[in-house]
Amino acid sequence: MGLARAARTLMLVQAVWLPLLALTDAATAERRLALVVGNGGYAAENVTPLDNPVNDARLIADALETVGFEVRLVADVDRAALVEEIDGFGEQQERAGGDAVGLFYYAGHGVERGAAAT
Repeated sequence: MGLARAARTLMLVQAVWLPLLALTDAATAERRLALVVGNGGYAAENVTPLDNPVNDARLIADALETVGFEVRLVADVDRAALVEEIDGFGEQQERAGGDAVGLFYYAGHGVERGAAAT
């Protein structure tokens, strides 16, 4: 994703989604949980490091906290740590109950290794 497109995406999130979330009456607001991941550094030789994902994730995390989300921000983790974070987020979501809202945000490469072409 180019820098201009990323900036437009962040502006859209901040301009449209976040104000809508803020309109919820605080007295009846559900618990809001977010897992925000920014992966820009990669150990694989054939994957180009990215400059923006960690910064984008921090911006999104800050914006979500502003509208009442409990945010877990994770940066530059390997696959095993990412899977662990996602599992933990799922467990946290279950413990929060049926009225809770969960949001997962990922910035970075989507890389698949060893898959057969279909």
